[in-house]
Amino acid sequence: MAPLPLGCPDVVPPETLKDTVAIVTIHHPGTAVLKINPSTRFLKIKTNATGGATDIAGWHIVLPRFPEQSYYRFGRYMENNKTPKPDVYLPGFTAKMQFTLIPDPSIDCWRYQSNTETFATVNDIPIQNYTFRTKTYVTQYPHAVYLNQSQPNHVDIHGLQLTIWLLKSAREVHGTGPNKMLVPLVLAVQDVSKRSEAWAKARYFIAPNVEKVSRKSFRLVERFTGTRATAKMFGTEEHAASRRDAEFLRMNKVTVDDSIVRYLQSTGINGDLSIITSTHEGFTPLETCYGKIRTWHPSLRCRVASTLLRQLFSALDYLHFNGTLHRYVTERSVLMRFAGRELDRILLVDYSHTSSMSRGEEPPRDRIVEDARCAIFLVDRCCDLWNLRKGPSSSRRPEPEMQTLRDYATEELVKIQRFISQAKKQDEHFLESPKGKEYVKLLNKKQQALVFAKTEQEHNRSRLQMHPVTSGMTQEIIRKWPRPQFATDKIDEAHVILTLGHRYLDDLVNEFHQESFDNTPREVCARLKAMEGECKNPWQTFTVSKTFSFPVTLIGTENRCTFTRQSLAIYLAHCIQLYPNLHSEIITLHNAFLQRSTGPANTHHLAAFSTSLKAQTRVPSNMRATLERLIATRKSENLPIEETYSIWWHVPSRMFNVTQLHRLAAPFVLRDCIRFDMVPCSNFAEVRGDPVLQGCFVSLDLLPYFLQVLRIDVVEAPAPQKMLPTYDPSDFSDTVHEGRIILARTGLVAYASVCRTANQLTHCPQHPDDIYGVEEFLPTLFGDMDVLPPKPDGRFNYPRPTHWSKFVAAEASVRKILAPQRPSAARAAQSVVKRRNLLQELLNEYKDVLVDAEPPPKRTVPGSFSFGSLGPSTPKRFRRERSPDSNGSYSPPYPTQRVAHSRRKDPGEIAASARPIDPNQSITVVDGSFNGFIKDQQDVDRMLAEMTDASGEPSNATETEPRLGATLESLAISTTSTIPPHWSKAGVDVMDSVMKEPKNTDGDTPMTTAVQKNDVDSEDDDSDSDMADTVIVEWAKEEQGA
Repeated sequence: MAPLPLGCPDVVPPETLKDTVAIVTIHHPGTAVLKINPSTRFLKIKTNATGGATDIAGWHIVLPRFPEQSYYRFGRYMENNKTPKPDVYLPGFTAKMQFTLIPDPSIDCWRYQSNTETFATVNDIPIQNYTFRTKTYVTQYPHAVYLNQSQPNHVDIHGLQLTIWLLKSAREVHGTGPNKMLVPLVLAVQDVSKRSEAWAKARYFIAPNVEKVSRKSFRLVERFTGTRATAKMFGTEEHAASRRDAEFLRMNKVTVDDSIVRYLQSTGINGDLSIITSTHEGFTPLETCYGKIRTWHPSLRCRVASTLLRQLFSALDYLHFNGTLHRYVTERSVLMRFAGRELDRILLVDYSHTSSMSRGEEPPRDRIVEDARCAIFLVDRCCDLWNLRKGPSSSRRPEPEMQTLRDYATEELVKIQRFISQAKKQDEHFLESPKGKEYVKLLNKKQQALVFAKTEQEHNRSRLQMHPVTSGMTQEIIRKWPRPQFATDKIDEAHVILTLGHRYLDDLVNEFHQESFDNTPREVCARLKAMEGECKNPWQTFTVSKTFSFPVTLIGTENRCTFTRQSLAIYLAHCIQLYPNLHSEIITLHNAFLQRSTGPANTHHLAAFSTSLKAQTRVPSNMRATLERLIATRKSENLPIEETYSIWWHVPSRMFNVTQLHRLAAPFVLRDCIRFDMVPCSNFAEVRGDPVLQGCFVSLDLLPYFLQVLRIDVVEAPAPQKMLPTYDPSDFSDTVHEGRIILARTGLVAYASVCRTANQLTHCPQHPDDIYGVEEFLPTLFGDMDVLPPKPDGRFNYPRPTHWSKFVAAEASVRKILAPQRPSAARAAQSVVKRRNLLQELLNEYKDVLVDAEPPPKRTVPGSFSFGSLGPSTPKRFRRERSPDSNGSYSPPYPTQRVAHSRRKDPGEIAASARPIDPNQSITVVDGSFNGFIKDQQDVDRMLAEMTDASGEPSNATETEPRLGATLESLAISTTSTIPPHWSKAGVDVMDSVMKEPKNTDGDTPMTTAVQKNDVDSEDDDSDSDMADTVIVEWAKEEQGA
């Protein structure tokens, strides 16, 4: 039983006290209180003042707990009163219903609610009901106030004094649900933050059940509005005021980081100096979260650590930018708030140890780095990444070898010590001789060698580093941390991903354990921003809906319903398209419970199907709700059921997953969309990696047209984005999708991409030379995810899908899917007897649509042009007004057939057309060492020398600058067979003159001379010769520039 509040009269019997909610003392000397309250069911006790205790003098009315009501009304006694009667009658000239005590479970406090215009004071605060009349008064007062349970609450109504002692909290009486008796507060009179009266200054009091937020912060209640606040207490020490003021000036900023507490007001509460700060609900110190986090799956811990690193370093960067050093980054100063097992937000608190940096001096880098070092220690302790991935570095030597070196140094030192000791016994003056002094030097050297060997051995033991994740390491963690057979939450399906999202972030932990960490929060945040941009949550979802219709027939006496097989087959086929991992389970159970039954499927069959499916795998929430609703229906109707789905889209790229969207469409709708090319789209990105993200992504501008054509309703469209051209490193819309595959997942820094025809992978492509192999990169950054489909032939070749609807998931290629079987002529007779499998037919139809999905061929008929069947989706460049030509007929705005140009192709174009560029071609980065550069330079010099020897003329140029004529001559030798036969003789003469003309004395190049000669000779040639000469000269100029 809780103790009584300070000063509360001990007048209630112990057996009654446990059900007592409050004690109301009416300070009235007469017996009027007893006379007007004979019918009340409350205990009434009178006491006299003793020892000057005026608070306990009067009539004490004990308010018990009632199961049917949790509020108490106070008012005037009136005979034959037909209105709701008060629970406690007050003597004197009070109102019919003076006030009400109402519990507010949202903040666990009691509210004093005024019900009349009669003026009263509660704890020296004026209270008056807000009505149409009082709102015209010049001075208005609050109409409600919250009471403090830890102290007596004094009420004065026209001289009638009451004292209210609250013994139980609001939640103990009412529970945690909402209270309908609470009337909305009028903020016009309840907001007293701008009032200057003395009673308006004391706005806060400590909550009844004091909640400790951090080491010195506690929860408060604003007594006028009932909002919760947080206060940091400084106590009443001698220097408390100066410390409070200094910290308030240091931390009171207009704009703060999301992980920094905002300082609002410097005040005092119950005599203690304090600062009112912003309130953050649901946060727990990291110190108390460690025990829970260390029991989670390693992948979940790494995901939490990655979020902790980003937000913690962002908070430290904000403090350092504003000239503040935290100096106390520990488990107690970091608060965490979780959404399930995902870290939602952190708060960096406890600024008592902060200090200011002088603006006129250079920032102390060592102290800034120390804050960052403490932060990375918390990150590593949270995920234990070092212990999971540590291994010997390339420079680490075997321990037996280091022990051998140490033993050898010890043995040599012992030998020299033994020799000097024996020599000293034979000759006392041995150490003073020149030979003895040399031996002493040798002894000192051997002692230093032993110390060095010991130090090197200790350093070699700590010479470890984090290694890339291997498949063996992944399998070991899977064996140690098995996933549940049927996960009940998405988080339970966590893949084994042991990384913070990028190799740079993992190296921070590596440097910390190697004691070489020297990064400031600003450097880490700048590097992250350069890799992933401004958007903190690049992967988001929007909501679409689809409605299914189920004709239901009620069987009269059996209290069960039947469903048409077609409606169930359509819905289950739709589920298989959306959830490919449930393919085999749905097919098997459908054939067992819904297909084999005679007659239509009924409620019992559907219940057996649902129960078996839940026992074999995790059923999505949408599908589970639909099956439960079908099983529970008990009337004949055409039951429509709407399901909502989340479609992923990438904010920086402004592209959405069209694969997820087209899986919601019916087969015939999808077939028409593809066959008639209703939404022309050839620019799509193939995204792989996270199973929830993978698919073909197209521009967000095409979303309205896809929704219209596929007949899907949007519930919550993506938020509109700025249309200004900005650079974002996470934007993959400009990637060459024809030659690369985008690899992405939630939590990964930006994105990665892999070449389609080579084992070459880049991450955050600001540094294209930083190339990884798939065998090393995928296990580290994607764990045991099925990212790339396996290739039976072993070749690394992943051609781009020919259409945006032909994406095949990696896990779908591994899983055995039942192949569609066409009924043959020999089985035609059996098909009459055997029941049709509508589900398999629908799946076959889906597959046929995707197999036949090809973009329509381009029309090349002269004079014809098609804009596609969907007008609004036509690009703007095609929507131009066409004007009639000279014959009065309309011609297409753009030619549909390439017109032959009069300009002939030069040899460079002919060579390029003979060797088409492969868009899937991979680029192998050569050795970047200096030796590799020297070798390349030697090969180039050799080729230039061979070219000079082939021309037969002496070279006047240097080794790195060959003569232009020799270069062109060598090119002519190699391309003689490629010169078109229609070139004019004048053109060939120009080529000869260009190649054989030496450099003149005026400094003009042979090209200039050739051009001048061509200008003179071209007057006598025909137009074809002129064009050929011009093309040759232009090509020669390009070669000279190269």
